[in-house]
Amino acid sequence: MEEILTRQTVLFPGGSLASDYTFNHWIKTIEDKGSGVEHFAITSCAESERRAKRRDLSNSNILSILYDENNHDAVRVILNQLYKDTDGGEPENNLPPQNKYFSGRADQLESINTLFMKNENNAVNICQTVSGLGGVGKTQLAVEYAYRYYDNFKNGIWFVNAETSITTQNYFTDFTKAFNIDLPPEFTPEELQGAIKAWLSDNNEWLLIFDNLESADTITPYLPAMINGKIVITTRNGFGTEFLGFFG
Repeated sequence: MEEILTRQTVLFPGGSLASDYTFNHWIKTIEDKGSGVEHFAITSCAESERRAKRRDLSNSNILSILYDENNHDAVRVILNQLYKDTDGGEPENNLPPQNKYFSGRADQLESINTLFMKNENNAVNICQTVSGLGGVGKTQLAVEYAYRYYDNFKNGIWFVNAETSITTQNYFTDFTKAFNIDLPPEFTPEELQGAIKAWLSDNNEWLLIFDNLESADTITPYLPAMINGKIVITTRNGFGTEFLGFFG
């Protein structure tokens, strides 16, 4: 371990690093050997103690990333962001910015993912709807699901404002550009729909979010008979269950 600590950068994730014997032993090794290698720590800390914590760790050549001591989920958020920033395989997407203040609703997010990941060939494993009145956070829930589970959708995640046929067409036109789908310079709606159907049929591990859907007729022209990905629909209407009939 001494060789690692003095020759390679080490990341210490989570925990308080305040009373851990092993960590303190490593700290002493770094201080005694003093190779000049920078290390990093993701650690919890009360806000009132952050300045002192940064100073103490810095004296041991450890750069600190501090989070609130009562919010250990921050470690996941920090590592996810690091994964994205280092091009760790984030799928092509047009997602709205993630709401950094999103909290709660963990059971709903897990339920969506559990149903999607079941090895059963039925509609709820393909499409799920989030319905309710405007302002209850349907869109935020769908977007947060995409950010938390984007590892499941390596071939792309696409957010579509599906309120009207025009907005849906515009978002799918952007889709063809992002995924390098060839279309004639002056294409018809039918040609666009056919191109999207072909791509969705030929690829798997993708996620479509149809936001604020008013009518199933708006999106069905784009969907192939065989769905190889997943779909989340947000809607103010109560047609979600009926719409699942499209998938069998």
